[in-house]
Amino acid sequence: MHPGVVVLVIIYEGACKVTLHATQAQAWRQLMEFVDRRWEARFGRTPSPIEPEARADQFFRNDADDLYAIIDADVSELRNALG
Repeated sequence: MHPGVVVLVIIYEGACKVTLHATQAQAWRQLMEFVDRRWEARFGRTPSPIEPEARADQFFRNDADDLYAIIDADVSELRNALG
């Protein structure tokens, strides 16, 4: 198994945020915190879906320029390059 990292990319209102996580679960938690903090500003009092994927999909579907990606990345070559 290669050493890896999970990359969370959020593009929202023209700003790009990239964070690295040890697990998919950690990346999803951060994404849900991001969405939950901004939900009311975007949707008012409309309740958010309980399921995390549905909540993220609905949040980012609202604006075609906004998106998120959770990507598993192999960092073995980087590790070797750094010695």
